[in-house]
Amino acid sequence: MGPSSLLKQIPFVTSNELNREVFELYLKEREPLSQHQWSESELTQHLLFEDNKSLFVTHEMELISFVCYRSIDHIIEIIYLETHSRYRGLGLMSDLLKLLIEQNNQSQIWLDVHEHNSAALSLYKKLGFIKNGYRKAYYRDGGGSLLLSRPRVLKVG
Repeated sequence: MGPSSLLKQIPFVTSNELNREVFELYLKEREPLSQHQWSESELTQHLLFEDNKSLFVTHEMELISFVCYRSIDHIIEIIYLETHSRYRGLGLMSDLLKLLIEQNNQSQIWLDVHEHNSAALSLYKKLGFIKNGYRKAYYRDGGGSLLLSRPRVLKVG
């Protein structure tokens, strides 16, 4: 399993080292926060924290899509992920998550998602994530959080 050809066809850059300048440009033009998204200071804290890692796609100094995560032993916790609204529906998040899975196939991957985010839930299901729990009224809008995980791939032999 590898990322789709989309990341190869479009002149995007995928990297693990998030450039502060690119991130700050993204924050300036980001849509107003919905009730369940993180604030700018929360995003900055997590995305630029030295112990956290990021996979992201940029195009001409524009941050398009990213996944911020941390790794502890054989567990990957996805802290935050987002695709700029102009680039949604192109499969970029799917590609980034496939890349994360490919690079960490010996790890279990955890994330949480708003219970009403049907597009994200559909993607996670396609990628093999299963529901492990529920947090009632977790988000600012009162919505619950579904806790999902994807089991690690064990090597046989």
